[in-house]
Amino acid sequence: MAQVSVEDLLAQASALRNNIDYLQRLANDVADALASIASAKEAINALKNMSGDTLIAADKRGNLMLKLGSIDSSKVLVHLGLNYYAEVTSEKAEDILTKREQELKAALERINNELAKNVQAYNEITSILQSIEEEARRAAAQQRR
Repeated sequence: MAQVSVEDLLAQASALRNNIDYLQRLANDVADALASIASAKEAINALKNMSGDTLIAADKRGNLMLKLGSIDSSKVLVHLGLNYYAEVTSEKAEDILTKREQELKAALERINNELAKNVQAYNEITSILQSIEEEARRAAAQQRR
């Protein structure tokens, strides 16, 4: 059985903690992208049912509202990535967004699986470190007697 120093365990725990933090931020970013796609799909459906003047939020929190007249919903601009957009039918836009949504859901699942592995490894190492600390306390108490 290979021996591992306490310093090595501390370094591994620190690296795992950093990786856990990174994966959590990444998962939050992907979840935010999924929410944005859901909003875009809702907007497409709302466009199909619009008639007359409509109020549209110019930002996520509704700080600015735009009053728009009738909108031609037969064509929309959909983001393709790298600041490229394509003018497509609303149905094609929904297809593109659904495909991106599926890709992001798969990515989020992979991130969450990796996150779970990192958390498990981190918990195992911290448990070992706590055991070492308790053993050191017991040994110190024994020496004082």
